[in-house]
Amino acid sequence: MASDWKLCGVAVLALLCLSYDLAFAKPNYCKKSDLDYFGDIPYPYPGNCSGYCESAGDPHYTTFDCLKYDFHDTCSGILVKNKDSSLAEIEFRAEFKKLPYHPGYTVIKSLELVYDDITNIKIDGDFFKNDASVTINGRVMTESIRTFVFSKTIQHIVKLFRYCNAVVVVDSMGFTIYWSDPYRLLIQTHPDKQADIRGKIHGTCGNFNDKKYDDFTTRGDKWTADCDEVGHSWKVDSQCQSCDDCKPCLPCKVNGPETAKEAEAICAMFTNGIILPCGENKADHLYKMCLNIICASYPERGGLCELINMNLDLCTADGVSVVIPDAICDLTVPGCFVGSIFVPVGESVYSTDCQKDCKCTSPNNVTCEPNAGCEVNERCEIRKTIRRCFCKRGYFLDRRDGKCYALSTFRVGGDPHYTLFDGTPINFQGKCTYKLAATKPDAPEQFTVVGTNLQPKPDKNVTVLAFTTIYVYDLVIKFSFDTSDIFVNGVRTTLPFNYKKGKVIIRRSGRGNRVVLKTDFGFRVIYDGVHCLYIRIPTIPFIDNVHGLCGLLSGTKDDDLMMPNGTIQGDTCRTGKVYCFVKGAKFNKP
Repeated sequence: MASDWKLCGVAVLALLCLSYDLAFAKPNYCKKSDLDYFGDIPYPYPGNCSGYCESAGDPHYTTFDCLKYDFHDTCSGILVKNKDSSLAEIEFRAEFKKLPYHPGYTVIKSLELVYDDITNIKIDGDFFKNDASVTINGRVMTESIRTFVFSKTIQHIVKLFRYCNAVVVVDSMGFTIYWSDPYRLLIQTHPDKQADIRGKIHGTCGNFNDKKYDDFTTRGDKWTADCDEVGHSWKVDSQCQSCDDCKPCLPCKVNGPETAKEAEAICAMFTNGIILPCGENKADHLYKMCLNIICASYPERGGLCELINMNLDLCTADGVSVVIPDAICDLTVPGCFVGSIFVPVGESVYSTDCQKDCKCTSPNNVTCEPNAGCEVNERCEIRKTIRRCFCKRGYFLDRRDGKCYALSTFRVGGDPHYTLFDGTPINFQGKCTYKLAATKPDAPEQFTVVGTNLQPKPDKNVTVLAFTTIYVYDLVIKFSFDTSDIFVNGVRTTLPFNYKKGKVIIRRSGRGNRVVLKTDFGFRVIYDGVHCLYIRIPTIPFIDNVHGLCGLLSGTKDDDLMMPNGTIQGDTCRTGKVYCFVKGAKFNKP
């Protein structure tokens, strides 16, 4: 077993070295003869995450118990420190620096390894320039890369050497530290030594006790779901000032959208009234802490009860009686979990594959019955703590018939280029106000979109989309070229705007001045304020029921350049001129 482990480590180190040389075109320091120097020393390998701590990227942490989170700071922090007196004194520290081209993020600048307060190993420098330096007890090491340095302390033998443009430190306690570049540090525990280390250490690498959630423990032995609080508590110098622009710790962002969806579903109990906040806690604060611990320890739910009980202690201190669901912490109020969704007694939710309706009949008892499942245009997922069949991306739910319809898109962009509903691309220069898209009388709903093309520079023979006017229901909505001003029925309007409980919603989205208009029948307009406009409509209800520069939405490109009189026109300029109905507009806001 030990032999297999060693061989695996050797193979991985060789592969890491080869990949480094290929990527950075450095001289190959890995020679076959170097393998002779390994002897019986263990080396790190990226197998099961249990037993190794990693700081990767900018940086993302994986603790010895596989909890995953990110923490950004420019101070020196303690990665590993002995907690139990039966373990010899150790302290592994890392100093971080800012990434100049990526504000708010940091990478490892140097390492410091302290054994028994006697041996101090400091590794510093720029690996990419191949000038990393190693200092042991103040002495700069200048020996060749094959040199082993033996340091006999009270309870340790520490071996250090360079290999593959990296520094490897191995000690007799069972730790191997492998630092290959500012973006990757690995601390491995030898399988034969893990029993002696387990539960006897702490730091930002966690306590290695087979529990993920309690790796979020501060230097003062306080459990918290705030990973920023955890990280800052492990500063070497408590007076060190953290960077003002360092990014916050967001485990749900690190661990992917699916994990985040599951966490949002579980943590909704803090915002929907199932768990009431007490003391200094607020519902949104508890919700954020819940997201942190669930995402970081996913797929386990460890730490959820601790968070609830922490809030419960405050409630008790305030003299407030709080009821906690049985299904969460085995306390008093009935409920069930269906997958990751908490369901109060008497309520129902879809099963994890949406093939069944599942009802919580009594605490921790769920009965499920088959249902029709999701339609071909739907998919089973969790949104806002609810699991059911939702329309796939690119589809629209028509609440009048409950069906999901594909959306067709008409695009205007640049100076200007058009992509019609049926996919035909055309380029058309014209200084006019044009009917971009409008419904025919037989359409299920009515709308019209007109756009004004103007010549921004007299010496340039191009035009751009400057203004857009939308007629829908009894509203006239005007967007200016930078969308700083929105007019509804002639009145300057502050966004978001909601007309008749969702019949028309206008809001800003994303960065810049992008404005999104949505209606309850699926008609959407997206305008970025920089001459790019999208019009989207449900395909089936509006097929053969629109006209304008957008084309006919007939399902074929053959009639995209049809004139209003029914003739097919191959000249895009003539087709465009037909839909011009206001000439001589000026480049001013509406």
